[in-house]
Amino acid sequence: RTAGWISSLVDRLRDPAQIRDLPAPPGLTGELRAYQRRGYAWLNFLSSFGLGACLADDMGLGKSIQLLALLAGRHGSGARLPG
Repeated sequence: RTAGWISSLVDRLRDPAQIRDLPAPPGLTGELRAYQRRGYAWLNFLSSFGLGACLADDMGLGKSIQLLALLAGRHGSGARLPG
């Protein structure tokens, strides 16, 4: 059993309704397919907690564009990029 801030974090991570559907961010050249939008939303959701993720899509299904969408969205919002 957890308590405090970690309990709140675990509760939010367990609730899939917390993951908002996101449109492609401004500045992203390209189109995200439905499963890529879900991956982008998942990355964005975890990133909001300061967490990272590993996407396990099959080869060639667009993991790179999902990450590029995340970075473009963070750049457009003025968020600090890693580096």
